[in-house]
Amino acid sequence: WMLDPDSPFYIKPRFDLELFRWLLEFSWASRKAKAYRSMPVILELMRSSMTLFQELDKLEDLEFGFEQRGLLFNFQTRKGLDDGLKEADLLRGIGLEPKAFDRAGLQELEPTLAFENIVGGIHYPEDAHLAPAVFVRNLAARAEKRGVNILPLTEVLVLETSGKRITAVRTTRGDFAPREVVLAGGAWSPLLVQGMNIRLPIQPAKGYSITTRKPPSCPAIPLALGEAKIGITPLKDTLRFAGTLELAGLNMNITR
Repeated sequence: WMLDPDSPFYIKPRFDLELFRWLLEFSWASRKAKAYRSMPVILELMRSSMTLFQELDKLEDLEFGFEQRGLLFNFQTRKGLDDGLKEADLLRGIGLEPKAFDRAGLQELEPTLAFENIVGGIHYPEDAHLAPAVFVRNLAARAEKRGVNILPLTEVLVLETSGKRITAVRTTRGDFAPREVVLAGGAWSPLLVQGMNIRLPIQPAKGYSITTRKPPSCPAIPLALGEAKIGITPLKDTLRFAGTLELAGLNMNITR
């Protein structure tokens, strides 16, 4: 998979020492003992995040398509379902409550699925989804109404430092001297801290998705196709199909 550009997870072959180092660290962090120690911590973070989204969803002037209908994994093969059931048992051990369904149970839960090809599925009822672009735009508008100064299309060029403090943020629209800086640049964050004796082990990841108008017959619950590794999410008046994740460095090229 990792060397196949058509697979769900692709790493573009290239000579990149930082990528090699990241892959080694990722492999080390993915050992079973480390993963098991991390799982309850990640679950607690996710539940805390969910609580905050539920609070935001109650605000009258902030609408972002938030729905808590869970996530439904479905499988076309017995082996795929067995693997999914093993994962569900593992997650029950840290406090999740996934529910397994046979073909008839799935049909009752989500009638739009093509059941002649499905042997069973697993529903994770705690999951929720929202419309990301709508959330960002409406949250920004709400913040601006309350006096937050948002500068769109403003590129940060460099963070100037003195000792262990950031003294200025140079941008394409002037310089700023903030009291505090929150670095949330995603894949670009490592570039912004170059020369500051800070290493952020981040690799750019490019996700591919297709968003279409919602058809008349459409799933109400977000779906995960177990064997194909494709996610299908209803978002207000659209339907999104998401699949491949690509590690190809920091570039804007699209592999059509």
